[in-house]
Amino acid sequence: MNSILKPSTIGLTLLFLLFAHPIFALGKDAKVGTATDIEVTGKTQLTQLIEEQAALLFKAAEQSKPLPLVSQTSHDQFNLSQTSTDPYLIQKQFVQLLTQNDTIIGFKAGLTSTAGQKKFGVNAPLTGVLFKKGVIRNRDDIRLSHYGKLMLETEFGFRVNQPINKPVESIDQLMAIVSSVAAVIELPDLRYTDLSKLTGFDLIASNVASAGILVGNSLDFSQRGTHPDISNINEINVSLSVRNADNNLKLVNQGTGSDALGNQWQALQLLINQTVSQGYTITPEHILITGALGSMVPAESGDYEARFGPLQSIKFSIKP
Repeated sequence: MNSILKPSTIGLTLLFLLFAHPIFALGKDAKVGTATDIEVTGKTQLTQLIEEQAALLFKAAEQSKPLPLVSQTSHDQFNLSQTSTDPYLIQKQFVQLLTQNDTIIGFKAGLTSTAGQKKFGVNAPLTGVLFKKGVIRNRDDIRLSHYGKLMLETEFGFRVNQPINKPVESIDQLMAIVSSVAAVIELPDLRYTDLSKLTGFDLIASNVASAGILVGNSLDFSQRGTHPDISNINEINVSLSVRNADNNLKLVNQGTGSDALGNQWQALQLLINQTVSQGYTITPEHILITGALGSMVPAESGDYEARFGPLQSIKFSIKP
């Protein structure tokens, strides 16, 4: 099911977002950017700038080239503050372009730890879109050469039992609409022109480095009586280990469910509410991943095993 507007309505969508002044991820006092809202060939100046930056991101993505940093190339044309909505307007347009040749299969949260937010100069988690082309089918042949700077994250993924197009008001309401929880490996790609200057603005605009995803075993949430650990998902321990060329097993990451915003349910509620605020409808087919458990670690060649407690394990291999 296509969850976004058709490309022909891109301009109207952006104008609606601008005039409605929605509050996106970066804070409750969000404001539109610094570009003057004057008519330029039927579009506001800000709308035109957004479309231009999204087109540059799309061109780089289609050519598998490093993504440009909007904060560097157009720093004087956008509001780069933590409360700016500009990067989500660019992301929405970028996603619209990507859906010409791809399909949305879910949504993601990023920077769900305080340390990660501080590093990139934001004060709240980020959200992005997951695509069908990023679903990895052959777990034994993931190639580093197909990415720029491939990273690995252990996460939980959720599905819901009904379409959602309005904010979820409470954790109780949220738990009533969750249908299943799954083990997930996300493979973000930090393929940017200059990582040393990468900001939260750039991450949001470029769809939060969304690239690949491995979905492992899932459990029906209604089975939480049989699997009590699912109810206590914040206490589940996860780990990621790699067996390298020397045949040594090395622990590269470990974490717990509570690493995502301190509470998986709060992280999921934020992801859902932020996603629907941008005009998306979440369906039971979508997977919702709530952020890294432990750290985001660089991918290297080797055979990996990620353990997720009651959700069992995910094994995969990365080659040069």
